[in-house]
Amino acid sequence: MRKVKIWKYVLNLEPLDYSPRAIEKWESSGYKYVESSWSNYTKCSFLDKTEILIIRLERFVDSKVLGSFPNLKILVSATTGINHIDLKSLSDTGVKLVSLKEHSEFLKTITSTAEFTWAMILNLVRNIPNALIDVEYGNWEREKFKGLELYGKKIGIIGLGRIGSMVAQYAKAFGMSVLYVDPNVIDDKYLKVNSIEELVTVVDILSIHVNYQTRNYNLIDEKIISMMKDGVFVINTSRGELWDEEAIVRAVKSGKIRGLGVDVLKKESISFKNSPIWKAREEKNILLTPHIGGACMDAMWKCEEFTQDLVLNK
Repeated sequence: MRKVKIWKYVLNLEPLDYSPRAIEKWESSGYKYVESSWSNYTKCSFLDKTEILIIRLERFVDSKVLGSFPNLKILVSATTGINHIDLKSLSDTGVKLVSLKEHSEFLKTITSTAEFTWAMILNLVRNIPNALIDVEYGNWEREKFKGLELYGKKIGIIGLGRIGSMVAQYAKAFGMSVLYVDPNVIDDKYLKVNSIEELVTVVDILSIHVNYQTRNYNLIDEKIISMMKDGVFVINTSRGELWDEEAIVRAVKSGKIRGLGVDVLKKESISFKNSPIWKAREEKNILLTPHIGGACMDAMWKCEEFTQDLVLNK
């Protein structure tokens, strides 16, 4: 009698441009790799055979999602942040999480978010997006889109970790003064200040690079915002939970914040349209992108293959 192969399924719910090399490796390692989507996965006939679930950042993974997979063993998210996952539900079901969190040596090779942060800064200080739109309307009005030089300006970095350090290096290349606040880091190449309050009063550009934890919720609140230098540019490519979005929008509309670069929204994996920043996205001095800081094809493939190796080599 012919022996029937019992497959162990790997289900990818966000498969767009997933690493071809990783797909081949799943298959050669004895898994059945299958792609679906958040809208259709409940119709799959093999949910009870799915042992590994791959996600990115599109949806919040809660007990309802996990309950669809009675034999799930591993949840894979090739991300550094994990606030799109209900960790208590994960623990209650005994599912192991594999992510990029805490893998600092590998992450030093991933520069995409730092590069994107710098793209945000350049676009804001040179007013590039508004100039592009105006030209698309058929205009050619140079005088309307004067920007500012970066040379000699002060940039303040909240969190001089992996990404913050890369941004600081780029700033030095532009001839900027770099100030930072981070209780866990001492780097003599830059000027360390004692508090966020002290930092925001003097810098021309503020860039936030802090991992989100509950104690950092609304780290940048209305009081901090009120202390910022008038006309500051503010960038957040970390997490939306790190600041008070309503207070930020008020500061933009009042002119306190001259330009806002945002790649992340509070509770974006649940309902991004509830965000005050989303609702104010048509403001000319708000540059809002859909969490694409790390979304470089080559970087994502490296991350997907790295997390795969964590699973296969466990």
